[in-house]
Amino acid sequence: MREIPTEVREGRAAALRLPKVELHTHVEATPRPSTLKELAREHGLQLPPRLDPDSDVPLEFDSLLEFLHTLREINPLFGSPEVYERLHYEHLED
Repeated sequence: MREIPTEVREGRAAALRLPKVELHTHVEATPRPSTLKELAREHGLQLPPRLDPDSDVPLEFDSLLEFLHTLREINPLFGSPEVYERLHYEHLED
């Protein structure tokens, strides 16, 4: 087995130390629980219990299907450019 050249090992190690960025985000999956709760209250809607509006834990999804199901439930809350502006701002702030 051939040995990996030193400059390749060092280059890979240097790349791993670099800060990373998020390249693709569905902003609808990023709202703070407090934001979801506030938006639901403003729209007179009840959030599903599994979204636990009193939690400080961000939304998490185990599968694409779970994400799509959740998005269908909370999508009515995102009906204006101002809401999307808020979601983007809070996501970048967090």
